[in-house]
Amino acid sequence: IVSIPRDHKAEERTVRFQCNGLELAGDLYLPAGHRQGDAVLFLHGSTPLGRKHPLYPAICKALQARGFTVLNLDQRGHGESEKPAAIRTAADLDFVADAREAARAMLSGKVAGRVKNLIIAGHSFGGGVALVAGLREDCVGRVVSISPGRRINERILAAGREDTLAYVQKRKAEDMGLTEPIPLDLIRGMLEGFNIEQVAGCVVAKPLLIIEGTREDSEDLAFTSNFVASLTGPVQHSVIPKADHYFGVQGIVVGEDKRLALVKTNFVGSIADLIDSWARGPQGGPRQ
Repeated sequence: IVSIPRDHKAEERTVRFQCNGLELAGDLYLPAGHRQGDAVLFLHGSTPLGRKHPLYPAICKALQARGFTVLNLDQRGHGESEKPAAIRTAADLDFVADAREAARAMLSGKVAGRVKNLIIAGHSFGGGVALVAGLREDCVGRVVSISPGRRINERILAAGREDTLAYVQKRKAEDMGLTEPIPLDLIRGMLEGFNIEQVAGCVVAKPLLIIEGTREDSEDLAFTSNFVASLTGPVQHSVIPKADHYFGVQGIVVGEDKRLALVKTNFVGSIADLIDSWARGPQGGPRQ
């Protein structure tokens, strides 16, 4: 159990814990001063870098600076988190179940000290996982989905889209460092598991914040507008001007190396400000 002194300074530490039979790793960002307040479980997108993709530590540190305790989690098979010995069943790719179990671990005090109000947030692939897991898990108070996977039915799962499904199969194996291909039926089931279209037209019982950038795909933006309009409940949809899908992260050349770097920090600040002001809103009560 993480013990946090009342007068501690802001800090970052790596934590590891068991989740559905696997050891998951994450970076825990603790704000200055002890408070039994809000915490964020953050889920990364599709990348072999996992939680170390430059966008994610930047968002988590910005939230830490605003008083949140944040766990930036490597999802199973990504980064430093353990992967299944083999991918043979749907449970081996159940990222939604992991997110729900990680949320419970945070509320139990085993990961982040005492947590009173838990927000689950994610970007891209992680944005879909966060939305589906967060709406279904009672212990999660609020949900943030940043540019989740959109039009999955149309782009990937529809008849005639086998090439795109095969691309996802290859990409996920690379992200998880697997040497053998994942069966296509399991890839399909994985996508269906965190596909946000499964909650279209539903009543949302807890505050949901969806964030996008104006420079994302126009069809994706139109999809999100229609998706949000189909929902009933405390849903906020915010679009950040001039931001693309990666919110300021670009490839740069350093010497002979090409790497990813956060070259525009204003978008990260906008994301953190949106989450902070929304978390202080009337739905679900004020922040403590």
